[in-house]
Amino acid sequence: MPVKPTARQSADRREVVRTLLRKYPDGLTDKEIAKRVNIKTSMDRLNLMLAGMGDAYIDRWMPGTPRWPWRPVWCIVEVPPHCPRPDEV
Repeated sequence: MPVKPTARQSADRREVVRTLLRKYPDGLTDKEIAKRVNIKTSMDRLNLMLAGMGDAYIDRWMPGTPRWPWRPVWCIVEVPPHCPRPDEV
């Protein structure tokens, strides 16, 4: 039976995926993400993890295989910094 990752391991995985997606602004499929970060989990679990990340979103769908006819292409939102506070009133 597979061992469930700890909360810290899950947070580390999410950060690795975020860093990877920032390098690929056009996005990656779940399968491409799993290959590049060597995540040994099901695609369902990977997609659930991605769906739970508030800054990740599905940009489009790519044709897949007969088993998975459509693969999501995941992207990451680049959050801008806060607007600086004005010095004068």
